[in-house]
Amino acid sequence: EMQRSLVGSEMCIRDRLESIFYKLKTAYPKAKIIYIRPHNIGSRPYQLQVDYGNRAKNICKKWSVYCVDLFENSGLNTNLEQMIPFTNNNDQCHPNHEGYINYYIPLIENALTSLF
Repeated sequence: EMQRSLVGSEMCIRDRLESIFYKLKTAYPKAKIIYIRPHNIGSRPYQLQVDYGNRAKNICKKWSVYCVDLFENSGLNTNLEQMIPFTNNNDQCHPNHEGYINYYIPLIENALTSLF
C-alpha cells in the first residue's frame, strides 16, 4: 500500500493514467483519445522524462490510445539554450505561441488528420 502512494512511482503513474483511460473509454466508448507526451523539458531530469514517457506509451498501446510523442518527434528540446525562447517566460516547460506553432501544432494536426 505504501508504494501506491509514492508520487512518481511506476505504480502511481500506471494506475492514474490507466484510470483516466478507463473512465474516458467507459464514458465515451466511441471517442478517439489522444495522449500528448510533452517535449524534452530542460527543467526536468532527462531520465525521468524518458522513463515516464516510455511507461505512458506502453499504457497508450494497452488501451489503444493514440500517442503524439512530442519528446521524440517535435524537435523542441529546452535542454538546448536556443530552444528556451520558445517557452513562456523562458521557463523551459510551457510553450509560447511560437513554440506551439512550430513544434506542437504540426504533430497534433497530423494526429487529428490521421484519426478523423
